[in-house]
Amino acid sequence: MDNDSEMTLGTKLLYAASLTLALTVVVRASDQNPVPGGRPFRAADASSEYAGSQSCERCHVKEHATWKDSLHIKMTKPIAEATVLGDFSEGTTFADHDRAYSFGRRDGKPFVTVKLGQAPPETFSVDFTLGAKRYQGYLATLPGGNMYVLPIFWHVEHKRWIDWKEITPIPDGAHDLRQIWNANCFNCHATNIAQGYDVAAKRYNSTWTEMGIGCEACHGPGREHNTLMAAWENNPALKPVYDTSDKNRQLSATLKILSTRSSDPKRTFDTCAYCHGNKTNVFVGFKAGDSYVDYALPFLISQPIPASDHQGEFWPDGRPNRFNRPQALTMSGCFQAGAISCASCHVSHGSKYEASLKVDIHDGRKGDELCTQCHSEPRREPGSGIRGPKTAAVTASFTGAGLADHTFHAPQSEGSRCISCHMSDANWRLLIRKRDHTFQPPVPENTARFGIPNACTTCHDERSPEWAARQMNEWWGDGDRRDKAVTLADTMYRAGSGDLTTLPGLARLAVDRSQGLLVRASAAEYIAQLVSDGRSDGAQRSGSMQTQTSFGGRMGARRAPVAPPPPS
Repeated sequence: MDNDSEMTLGTKLLYAASLTLALTVVVRASDQNPVPGGRPFRAADASSEYAGSQSCERCHVKEHATWKDSLHIKMTKPIAEATVLGDFSEGTTFADHDRAYSFGRRDGKPFVTVKLGQAPPETFSVDFTLGAKRYQGYLATLPGGNMYVLPIFWHVEHKRWIDWKEITPIPDGAHDLRQIWNANCFNCHATNIAQGYDVAAKRYNSTWTEMGIGCEACHGPGREHNTLMAAWENNPALKPVYDTSDKNRQLSATLKILSTRSSDPKRTFDTCAYCHGNKTNVFVGFKAGDSYVDYALPFLISQPIPASDHQGEFWPDGRPNRFNRPQALTMSGCFQAGAISCASCHVSHGSKYEASLKVDIHDGRKGDELCTQCHSEPRREPGSGIRGPKTAAVTASFTGAGLADHTFHAPQSEGSRCISCHMSDANWRLLIRKRDHTFQPPVPENTARFGIPNACTTCHDERSPEWAARQMNEWWGDGDRRDKAVTLADTMYRAGSGDLTTLPGLARLAVDRSQGLLVRASAAEYIAQLVSDGRSDGAQRSGSMQTQTSFGGRMGARRAPVAPPPPS
């Protein structure tokens, strides 16, 4: 009997115990802000705590003005207040995926007529806009109060209509599958929304403090803070002496509202990540400063995917390929060290730069200031590859010869930019490319085996991954790091294919504190899936049993992952 491929009852119990331990470690590692009283607040319970963004303006004039022009507040807008980007001129039509659309206006208000296959057309009046960055969507309120996300989106950059099949993994064909905003999207696309579903009447009576991402969506309910500020203003003697610096972790408690600039990085991260990554909602009522995992389960590499999704949310090494940049950040050394949050680089009030960043990443080396605000010099010893130091006297630096000795590219070239190597384009879906947030150096071997993008051949696209691996050996000699990354990807790939022989590797990953929470939690869930399935033949899962890494053979030929060889 092959002990690696056939499991006894004792072995199953051993791995079940490993799963329990792994889940305990992973959950405890992420649970830093338990909800007072042990239960999440319901949205309706908290409604009186919210005061609205207009109450912030008197004291925070600059921040309020910047926020009013930001993408956050444009997330969901009533049509009367919205900037409509789509072409609703009379006579405009579009058809794709067996759905046909025509557009127009009645009394100045946009409408969309949708025809599914041979079914009669149906016309919807547009009541709200949804987003304004990459795409703008449109909501129609149905008779039951449910807010229908119409299956057509306006591509902002290309200025054209696209069917939602192009950006959402839905089944093919002229189905009438409908996404309902106040059932699916309400947690994040408005501030303090309560679904208000009336079971007896079978209708939604949804309420909210304001549409879009208001101040209180990111800082928490503001009424208590406003009351405190008014009391201090009326009687200055009541105002205590306190530290207003970013290092004061108690500032939020003092001010009775979340201060994202001074709170624990994990707490700020949870506030952002709750909305910026895909998740399975468990409870409603999340407020800024709460613990993400008390309310929702973030998507994992091991997340089962529908048969209609030809790729899944993640590459086999754990890096997201569609959304889920918060999950990617948990894999970075910076996050694991507790050194950064999303607010380290991004401005939630909005900025004039791409992705609401603090600086313009396209302005020469200025964009690297996001990295050098923490990293004063390269961590690797210059010239540590198999070729040896190029110039022993060169001092490690992010400028001049020291930078060139670190990057092996000209100091002012794109190849010497931090983001060129550590934040390459890894998110390929949604008809756009977005930068990797794991900050991991390239691993060309994973490109060769699994089609995972790497920075070297993304830039030098005429070269092969094997060439990039040789160059990395010569320049940096970091083969051990890359071997570890390949092992991780291989383990996750085979686990997603139902291979029981990955159980020992998964158990090691689940308790490995050098790995990010995404990897450890995914490894733990894979253990549960594999032990439950009881497979020993390594057979590929089929249909809805596939997981996020089960996308072999469905991508373009150049980047298609190949099945790894059987374990020796």
